[in-house]
Amino acid sequence: MERYRLEISPRKKSARWEDIRMRKVQRDEIARIKLAALSHEDFEDWIERERAKGLKDASIRREFGVLCQVCRMCRKWRWMTHNPTELVEKPKNSKPRKRRISNQEIEAICAELKVNLPCKYVYQEVGLVWLLAIETGMRCSEITTLEKRQLFLEDYYLHLEETKNGDERDVPLSPRAIEIINSVPGRGDRVFRVRSKSVDTIYRNARDKLNIKDLRFHDSRHEAASRFVRDNKYNLMELCAVMGWRDPKMAQDYYAPTASELARRLRD
Repeated sequence: MERYRLEISPRKKSARWEDIRMRKVQRDEIARIKLAALSHEDFEDWIERERAKGLKDASIRREFGVLCQVCRMCRKWRWMTHNPTELVEKPKNSKPRKRRISNQEIEAICAELKVNLPCKYVYQEVGLVWLLAIETGMRCSEITTLEKRQLFLEDYYLHLEETKNGDERDVPLSPRAIEIINSVPGRGDRVFRVRSKSVDTIYRNARDKLNIKDLRFHDSRHEAASRFVRDNKYNLMELCAVMGWRDPKMAQDYYAPTASELARRLRD
């Protein structure tokens, strides 16, 4: 895992999360087993230990995915004669989240982060990053790495040069999205000063202080997709282009209409 972390992970966008997951696994007893002695039963036992700690299958699946990559590289380096992870049944993915964000929750978090005041502090930027995510469907990392040269505000869009799936993407901007961007003082070439890691910490602290349950930052992406459909902004293929989905089936995972929204469509 040390060689993988030094040579392979740095090439990936997920390097930080891979590092966190590998360090966690290295504290487990499975890390003390010699490569030649590793069997699929060892990985199955590790999965059961993680479940016993209360970890959900979706989280275990992500950690196991890193272990699979490590074992594949060990075979390539000729440190192993076979890959024992290939015989392990992967933990199942959890059901797609359907958590929507209410207007009351938006107002409460914005008030807590003092979004309506002139933007001087990093915690205020966090609120603006969150609002922009809801307005555009962009990922947190896509927003916090934005540079001013990527903005084409006169034409109401911005250009993402590097995204999670490796594709470039143009993101249409509503007047509200442009208003949010223009309210940020920025730092040099960057639009936002705050980093993605700080966004997560500050956002969770504000959410927990308000006692808002089961609301993740990434739910903003679900909220954006659901609002686009609710307000008839895009058809399916346009929605996929805006959100950066190669597979239209992703719309099923992210679109989460409420019962009242569906009933309203019947009346309209």
